[in-house]
Amino acid sequence: MINNDLFIEGYKLPDALSKKEIFELYNNLSNNKKETYKKLIEHNIKFVLYRVSKRFKTYNYCKQDLVQIGNIGLIKAVTTFNPARGISFITYATICIDNEILMFIRSLKKHQNIDSIDRTINYKDSNILNVSDIISDNIDIEKNYIDNETHQILRKEINNLQGRDKMVMILYFGFNTNKRYKQKEIADILNLSQSRVSRILKENIIKLRLKLEKLGIIEIGPILKKKL
Repeated sequence: MINNDLFIEGYKLPDALSKKEIFELYNNLSNNKKETYKKLIEHNIKFVLYRVSKRFKTYNYCKQDLVQIGNIGLIKAVTTFNPARGISFITYATICIDNEILMFIRSLKKHQNIDSIDRTINYKDSNILNVSDIISDNIDIEKNYIDNETHQILRKEINNLQGRDKMVMILYFGFNTNKRYKQKEIADILNLSQSRVSRILKENIIKLRLKLEKLGIIEIGPILKKKL
């Protein structure tokens, strides 16, 4: 039986595209990649709800969280699908969505006491912040050693976010994904302005720093505290 809440949410979403429509979109991908990806994502979010309700209905996890992770799998499917491989988009998307959710569930089982998205972050990009940047502040902060416990706390706090804030932070820091997205890419994927994405990141990073200070992990200055 399909989860009623997810079923109701599905009514508000665009219907799925036909195989012919999907083929035509990818065939003309070079003309407008941004709009094509956006359309493919929007018209397949309903399928993510369906997969969670059907494939993962017996799993004792928050279905909304599984949908969020499934959406990341959908984004990966949309941006990496190649019609020339001879596999249908829906089959490929199913594999990507299911794999993303299963990786998430395995990570939760591995750290049963942490409600976190448990993947090691190992990316280097001068234009993207690392998790270590969350606990550093040029204004007034002591130098701190980042251990596994600190990473777990950060992952837990990000996983506890809701809606767009959660999606922005997950995509930006690369939790449970094979890619980190820059602000402009996130803005395109979530249909937000880049300035809005920047504000979401700034606000949540400040909150994360204050959370770490409250736990006695870092020390921040009074100027940063006033930003909240």
